[in-house]
Amino acid sequence: SRGLEMCIRDRIKTAQYYLTETNLTIKEISVLCGYENDISFMHCFKNRLRITPSEYRKKKLNYFHSEE
Repeated sequence: SRGLEMCIRDRIKTAQYYLTETNLTIKEISVLCGYENDISFMHCFKNRLRITPSEYRKKKLNYFHSEE
């Protein structure tokens, strides 16, 4: 449904923020974003962005550091 789609999109956006702006673990981020466990969070994240949360964090942080 459209509501579910918006909810998932918002959770992923929130996760993207936490991944780049905090040092929280993947497990902590999964809880903050409302996932039952980190496995379901990682699965959903990778389905959406075609990259794991850890890979996303590493890629974004490397990009930010190369800009300085």
